[in-house]
Amino acid sequence: MIKLSPCIKQNVYRAAGGMLLSLAAHSAFAQAVPSVRYAPQPSVFTEFTVGKPDFGNYGDLAVYGFTTGGFTESSHIVGLEMRGSILRSGGYDHAESALFGLRAPLHFARFSPYLSLLGGGGQTWRYTNAPGKGPTPVMIKGVGPQWMAAAGIDVYMNRRISLRVGELSYGNVQMGSRTLTALTASAGVVYRPRSIWFSKAR
Repeated sequence: MIKLSPCIKQNVYRAAGGMLLSLAAHSAFAQAVPSVRYAPQPSVFTEFTVGKPDFGNYGDLAVYGFTTGGFTESSHIVGLEMRGSILRSGGYDHAESALFGLRAPLHFARFSPYLSLLGGGGQTWRYTNAPGKGPTPVMIKGVGPQWMAAAGIDVYMNRRISLRVGELSYGNVQMGSRTLTALTASAGVVYRPRSIWFSKAR
C-alpha cells in the first residue's frame, strides 16, 4: 500500500473541504433566489437616454431625452424588440428614431444581461458648425436608414418590475452622403404585464 505524505494529505483535505463549501454555498444561493422561467410574453420599458447623434461633433455637448419600447422573450432565448427615441434637449444635434430587431438575453438569478441588434429609420438635424463660433451656422436636417447595437443589464425587483441599471448603444445613421455615428447611454424601468416569469426553486 502506498503511503501519502502528510503534506499531500493536507492538500487533499483542503481541496475536498473547498469543494464541499462551494456546493453548500451554491445550494443555499439556489434556495434563496427564485429561478427565472422563460415565457413568451411581452414586456415594455422606458428609459432616460443621453447621447451624441454624431459622436465627436461640437465637443462634449450631448443631447438627452427618452426611449420607450417593448420586447418579447421565449425559451429559445432570442426574441423581438421594438423601440423609439426622441433626443431633443441639450446640445445642438438632435435625433429621433424608430427601430425593430432581435434581442438575446441571458438570465442569472435576478440579473439579465442582454444584447439587441436593431434596424429602422432615423431623423437627425445638425448644424454646419457650432452656433456662436465661426460663420453663421446652417441647420441640415434629414431622414435615413439607421442600425444600432445595444447592450445592457436588467435587475429583477419583483414579479413585474425590473430596473434597467444601464444600457450602452452604438449605431450609424445615413444622412444623405454623410454617415453619423451615434452613441447613447440609458437607464430606466421594465414592466411585465403578466407575473409568470418567476417560479420558486424546488
